[in-house]
Amino acid sequence: MIYKSYPDVAGTVGTSKYMRDFPVATYSLVLLSIILYIGTLPGDRVDLANRYGLIPELLEAHRLFTSIFLHFDPSHLIVNVVFLWLFGRKVERAMGPLEFLLFYIGSGFTASLLHMAVTYAFLPPNMLRMPVVGASGAVAGVLGMYAIRFSHEKVSVRHWEIPAVYLLLAWLLIQAAFGIAGIVAPTIGPVDLRNVGYWSHIGGFVFGMTAAWVTTSRKSSASKSASGVRHSELRRQTLLEVAERYQTLSTADPLDPFPYAELGRVWALLSNQANSIENYLKAIEYYRKEGKKDEGLACVKETLHFWPVSTLPHDVTFRLACYFETLGAPEEAIKHFTWLSDSAKDSLESEMALVKLAQIELDRLNQPHLAIEAIKRLKTEYPESKWMEIADQVLNRALACGDPPASAE
Repeated sequence: MIYKSYPDVAGTVGTSKYMRDFPVATYSLVLLSIILYIGTLPGDRVDLANRYGLIPELLEAHRLFTSIFLHFDPSHLIVNVVFLWLFGRKVERAMGPLEFLLFYIGSGFTASLLHMAVTYAFLPPNMLRMPVVGASGAVAGVLGMYAIRFSHEKVSVRHWEIPAVYLLLAWLLIQAAFGIAGIVAPTIGPVDLRNVGYWSHIGGFVFGMTAAWVTTSRKSSASKSASGVRHSELRRQTLLEVAERYQTLSTADPLDPFPYAELGRVWALLSNQANSIENYLKAIEYYRKEGKKDEGLACVKETLHFWPVSTLPHDVTFRLACYFETLGAPEEAIKHFTWLSDSAKDSLESEMALVKLAQIELDRLNQPHLAIEAIKRLKTEYPESKWMEIADQVLNRALACGDPPASAE
């Protein structure tokens, strides 16, 4: 089996980048494990395990830490440091040395806690006094992190390339199978499955996967947020540049409605109501003067699309309603004048809206009875209105048209 990853470009772009990417924590952990093993060779291995290993019955916090860095035999040490060297380097480069070191210790702690929990819950009392040493749980955490963060990596077996995540999950299933077997049928011939901390392997691996999911999710969210901010700023800068160009165009030909209409749209996209309305009104007025009713009406409707009447000053709503009338859409004008008369009580625009309603109903739609109703409402709600003289003229003309049609019973 050959470990295969994507090309490592560290060192190809200069010494500083190489030093920055050098997996100092991984190599330090490997070196520390080897030195501690060699340094403790002259001593009694059993006594060393009893003094510094994890003993579930004692529940001493320092043993959670010391047990991670001790190994009982050379095969145990070699397996752990080889797996740490293979998978730890890439995980460390993704996390950073300090974060990786804390994660490694956290994986070891979680692995030890799960081992203790299973021992208390399912194994005989004598297992509570058996010391456990080794970095297997912490290394399993690295494998779990790798399985999620680098699921695209592949392992070559002869002529086959298998995603590393499949092999690592298969390894996890094997650990789970042996861990369950150690509870249900603890011995297979002369082999006692309880002598291997399968549940610590599982605890470390699951901790690593969980940490990978959490950090990846946060990184993705942060990346999306930063991307959203960059996109928003780029959009704003682009729109401001567009506004500047249309402003230049409007200066070159002040009577051309087109650049004003475009400026109204751009400022609306930038959420600047004052500039948007100012330019839309200019565009509508120039379209009206040129006799381009369709373009003018489209501009009025676009203005109200961006800025509903509830968000507009009453004088702007009144002016837009007047444009609806003069550009040939009296029904739309009536709708907006009615809104003003109902929603802008005790305002000048409300009085004027009632007069305009009467005029449109009489002169545009030939509905004198509705014109009379509007004038009567004006006299009731605004008896001192300065528009009363005009209102009386409209009323007299409406009355001269004959009685209003009788309502159906």
